[in-house]
Amino acid sequence: GLPVLRLANEDGWQVTKDETGFTVLGAKVDKFVARTDFTNEESIARLRSILKKFGVLHDLVRSGAKPGDTIRFKSGEMEF
Repeated sequence: GLPVLRLANEDGWQVTKDETGFTVLGAKVDKFVARTDFTNEESIARLRSILKKFGVLHDLVRSGAKPGDTIRFKSGEMEF
């Protein structure tokens, strides 16, 4: 059969919510976040596109994230 690609927890991510926003941590996400220039809108847009492909944005919405919420990563943050 066809190989099945899974975003397993060991290389995936975890979304946590607190009173100041959301935190996304995980080896797979951290790798792309580390290469993102958070002062550059195009760089943030690229990260957002990658997060959408992975399903991270979907997980954030399911966790209650709304436009304007702060999304924190290991090495940066952005607005949802």
